[in-house]
Amino acid sequence: MSWVLAETDDGLDPTRREHAMRAMSQAWNSITGAGPNDLMLALVDSALFSRYLDLNRARIRPAARPAFLLRTLAHLITSRLTRGHLAIAANHPGS
Repeated sequence: MSWVLAETDDGLDPTRREHAMRAMSQAWNSITGAGPNDLMLALVDSALFSRYLDLNRARIRPAARPAFLLRTLAHLITSRLTRGHLAIAANHPGS
């Protein structure tokens, strides 16, 4: 299961939001090789998205961020090689 959180304009029209989500879902599945039931996609208004990023950054100590990024990239590469698509657990070991 992939979980994708994407920023959008505050108050985006629901019709445009749905169209964007469909296009993103199709692109994601095409790029990753995952099926349509393997994606949870959320388009989040800018104000809420900024708050989420701030809280997420705060949970990882600044000194630990480079190692966290390298582990994340290693997990992505490994999943691509072993599973055929990009995948990572939300809280992989050692994070």
